[in-house]
Amino acid sequence: MPDTNEGRNKASVGVVVRNSQGVVLGAMAESIRNPGSVLGAELIAIRSGMDFCIRNGYLNICIFSDSLQAVRSVNNLDENLGVLGSLVMEICSLLISTNFVSLIHMSRNANGVAHLLARMGLSLTSKVVWLEGPFSNLVY
Repeated sequence: MPDTNEGRNKASVGVVVRNSQGVVLGAMAESIRNPGSVLGAELIAIRSGMDFCIRNGYLNICIFSDSLQAVRSVNNLDENLGVLGSLVMEICSLLISTNFVSLIHMSRNANGVAHLLARMGLSLTSKVVWLEGPFSNLVY
């Protein structure tokens, strides 16, 4: 889930990885320079989330995004987005490394921790990753 600071041409990503019971397995926050647009930031967030899962061995992935346009672009393999079409294709190429991926639209309010991580990411100079609990310090 990204957060944007359009005046500074900066965005950030917050990723929360949970198992099928909802237990947090890992999390990540990072800053993105020059995402190009809000849709660009959303697509980068999806790609970052998939990459984070794959690198950590989570190959059955269900991604939740609050951007219906990003979800539709990836689910429909929309290459007609100009520069953003290449991001869609990068996301689709990551599918090869997974067993299962489901991309679902949900409201921002439904994933508060990812939103808090994205907001925190705006002030970061490098990626921050949490892979072992307890994760209570992620919620403030």
